[in-house]
Amino acid sequence: MKTYNHYINDEWVEPSSGVYLDSENPFTGEIWARVARGNAEDADLAVKAAKEAFENSDWADMRLPSAVSVWSDLLKSLNGKPFAWKKSSGQFYPSFPLRMKTRRLP
Repeated sequence: MKTYNHYINDEWVEPSSGVYLDSENPFTGEIWARVARGNAEDADLAVKAAKEAFENSDWADMRLPSAVSVWSDLLKSLNGKPFAWKKSSGQFYPSFPLRMKTRRLP
């Protein structure tokens, strides 16, 4: 079974409490993974790392087209599928193609 830790400061870290939650597949009811359960200490660590990364990089001065390109590449690498940016109420958000398995209920 796969175990997922927190991704903080460009590295995978275990939760400070050492607690993991089972993730259940809603279709089959089977436990398919364990995910790190974060707490306030984990959140503080992540916020501090994000703030430092933001302040010590070109991200703060990046123009929207460049930022969108960076996010597009990141999300595509994480999702493994292409997606499009959609605009709604003046804001852009990623639109992922969905591939769903369905079954008929008795």
